Amino acid sequence: MGAFQFLLFGSLAAFIVRAGVIFFEFKVSSLLYGAFFITRLPEFAFGMAFAWCLRNNAQQVYDLMSSRWTMFMAIGLYISGTLLSITWAGMTVAPFMVGVGIFGILYGILGNKKETSSPIAGVFTWVGRHSYSLYLVHHPILAILVPIHALGGTLLSILGSIIGAIGLEKIVNRIVEPLTARLKKYDLKKLVKWTAMAAVVMSICALGFELAIQRFDPQEVIVWGEQPSLAPHDDFGWYLKPNQTTHLRWESYDYYVKSNELGFPGPSYPEQKAPRHDPHNDFWRCLHKRRGR
Repeated sequence: MGAFQFLLFGSLAAFIVRAGVIFFEFKVSSLLYGAFFITRLPEFAFGMAFAWCLRNNAQQVYDLMSSRWTMFMAIGLYISGTLLSITWAGMTVAPFMVGVGIFGILYGILGNKKETSSPIAGVFTWVGRHSYSLYLVHHPILAILVPIHALGGTLLSILGSIIGAIGLEKIVNRIVEPLTARLKKYDLKKLVKWTAMAAVVMSICALGFELAIQRFDPQEVIVWGEQPSLAPHDDFGWYLKPNQTTHLRWESYDYYVKSNELGFPGPSYPEQKAPRHDPHNDFWRCLHKRRGR
């Protein structure tokens, strides 16, 4: 297809899906964040198209990205995308515009340094080479350390992410390289057999992890925690499902909610009203009893 057509058709397909997610009010947040991968395809497609152009026309790409007009366009794209992100309709294209805009700005600042052997260029080159492993390990480290101490936790998180990224790469390489060498010696039937066995083992492990998470650390994904106990209502939006006891257990709570036949929490209300209790009559009744004694 070529880089331009690939980017064009991939982005249009994603924009159509994003618009459908937004205007038909599906599970908006998770789908737009990438639970359905095509909703974040334009950013990936741009990176792939850019890499293809860089490989085939390196000098032209360097000249284009280092020009002032490109920098102005990138800044304008970033600002426009940020403003569009304020509206739901604008969120159809805003992430792509913001991503491409910030990429153009950073590439113009950092990507065309003549002194590629400088320490700063070396740091960014190292981060680029290890960016995927850094991406995979940084979040749990941040989630653990930063709440303990903001500044100290952040600094330790940077160090921990670097060590974890390097360690992850070494572990993966030690596993993958011998397997790759062995697989090259096998014929197609054996390759299919081992691939199928690996897929079964991975599926069992994934199922085991999912069951363990549900049991020991349930996550609030796609829906909010109380939704299993609720039903839609024409007038009130939501109400408790009638005559139901629901166990609600999520990240921050664990309890049972009970509803009566009207969809209210608590026991059922009697159809007949109890006789009105009058404290004044009780007083005179008690006084007469004492006089009788």
